[in-house]
Amino acid sequence: RSSLAALMQSRNPAVVELVKLMNDHLDEPLEMEDLVRTAGYSRRHLERMFRSAVGKTPMEFYRSLRLDRGRNLLSTTNMTLMEVATACGYTSVSHFSKSFRARFGTPPTRLKQGIATARR
Repeated sequence: RSSLAALMQSRNPAVVELVKLMNDHLDEPLEMEDLVRTAGYSRRHLERMFRSAVGKTPMEFYRSLRLDRGRNLLSTTNMTLMEVATACGYTSVSHFSKSFRARFGTPPTRLKQGIATARR
């Protein structure tokens, strides 16, 4: 299930605003301290709000957004793995690949190869 679908179940305006901010910064991710400062809540309170609204901490949710974008880019563009990783705020393909595999259970190269084969 996508991270944005989980957000749609939240009616907490602070969470919704922070997710909009996260979406605006997928390629250059904000630090937790930036989110805390923007929200005007303590770190702990912000984590409780997110967990209550979407079942994840803010940083887990943010990582899911970034990886969802990566999966989308891999399946809809001809971008290289490095370009996709960079567009999702990762500085290395290996870190992106490890995070991608943990989230989706398959390496991004397999997804990219499968799509390239299907397009032929």
